[in-house]
Amino acid sequence: MATTTPPAPPRDLAAAARILAASSDGGELFLPEGLDASALERLLRALDGWRCDVVGDRLIWMAPANPWSSRLAARLLVHLARAIDDRRLELDYFGSDAGFVLDPHPEPYGRIVSPDASLVRRARMTPRATPASGFWPLVPDLAIEVRSPGDRQAAWRAKLTAYAGVAGGRLWAIDPQPRSRSVEVWRDGQPLQTLTEPDTELELEDLVPGWRMPLRELWALSDG
Repeated sequence: MATTTPPAPPRDLAAAARILAASSDGGELFLPEGLDASALERLLRALDGWRCDVVGDRLIWMAPANPWSSRLAARLLVHLARAIDDRRLELDYFGSDAGFVLDPHPEPYGRIVSPDASLVRRARMTPRATPASGFWPLVPDLAIEVRSPGDRQAAWRAKLTAYAGVAGGRLWAIDPQPRSRSVEVWRDGQPLQTLTEPDTELELEDLVPGWRMPLRELWALSDG
């Protein structure tokens, strides 16, 4: 059977903008060479509404989140924030508009993500790690990503590659779709865990002692 090589993602931003405007399910494109940090930040902020990550010279974009998956992320963060505040823990929590540079590599632009939610220990929030402008060069202690119903599997996996091999931190990659409900737990130096059983609990004993949530309660956060 004859095969064809798919065209490379465009580097020209005008062409990229046309693709973004016509696409409803996301994709990838190459970023132009020579962008400095401020120009890259302006570009990403101009794509307001799209969920964008950067790995090296690739921009990975996905359509705005479905409200049900967005509600799950928001409600999960509320549960964590309440536990953090009640225990007066030295943790800060952030929503989906916070940008982090996980690693300056691969070149030229490193790994830039905006998780659906994240936690960072305050002891790590030094002036150097938390500048007043721009993305923070900091790996969150916990990053949470929630798959939206419209996210194609290939785009979802591409999004998660931004976290692969990053030292430190932890990722909960949550797929709430009824046919594939699971949570992948990525943690530096440990084997990948895939949680599927309703009684299995999410826990953060090293960050939020005593906080636990069974998966059945997690899925209930987005159920109508």
